[in-house]
Amino acid sequence: MTVPGGLASLLSAVRKGANRNSRLFWRGIITAARRDKRMAPPEARNAFWSVETYAEAMATYVAAFRHLKTGKYYKGWCALEQVELTLQRILDNPRPELIGKLAVDRAETVALWQSAFPYKIFASPGFLYQDWSCTICGRKSTPIDPCGHTVGKVYAGELCAHRITKMKILEISLVRDPVQKYSVLTPEDREHDFSMVAYIVRRLDGPFHPWTGEWTYKRHPHEGFAQHGTLEPCPCGSTLRYGECCLPEPGVRLKHFAMQMAGDAPFEQGVVFSGLKPELES
Repeated sequence: MTVPGGLASLLSAVRKGANRNSRLFWRGIITAARRDKRMAPPEARNAFWSVETYAEAMATYVAAFRHLKTGKYYKGWCALEQVELTLQRILDNPRPELIGKLAVDRAETVALWQSAFPYKIFASPGFLYQDWSCTICGRKSTPIDPCGHTVGKVYAGELCAHRITKMKILEISLVRDPVQKYSVLTPEDREHDFSMVAYIVRRLDGPFHPWTGEWTYKRHPHEGFAQHGTLEPCPCGSTLRYGECCLPEPGVRLKHFAMQMAGDAPFEQGVVFSGLKPELES
């Protein structure tokens, strides 16, 4: 795909193709943005960087959806994490209004996808960085002797980061809210129940089919938990026994996800997920 030169032309192409389910389309935007960034004066390059980076995020998002569609859930999860990180880099820097709005919208959708996954425990490694350099100027920047560049900020179209050349692993912790979401403790797809993710992806026409959802809680009739004794752990997942937790209540309290998808009408009927089993909302 060939995109005419100029920031206005690039933004127009992104606006018109915002819902294009084509990695080839987004790669064309990347190529055009890089080309124009090289030719632009330094003070104008950051805007082209934001277009390039947004297109990279969307190409990865299309790939993530295809992974989920074909049942490659861990690969899809890792791709969604890359989209999340890339969009956050855009939002941490000045950008054209259109790119900022699209990045916010896409970030919200990625967070919804992530909330539907069953991953709960992650490995979080702790490192001691022993040697590094700034990707902008090549210096070893420290709080005492800073190089003048800030990690995560863009300078003349280039993102500042630290290039780690020597480090030491200190420890690995088990956490629920990791910095690195790819470090799932048991990444094998067969180890998890992806029924919620599978149900969502089957209902959508493509990666940019609008949808939304909200997590709440719902009481489920005790008849469905007859196998649980009163002294056993409560099915709701609390640390209390069934008899002293949910049994005296109208039902067992479980997480509940109400989903809505765009269709011919403004929104079709909701789809409800109670625990990990999907059912249509009455």
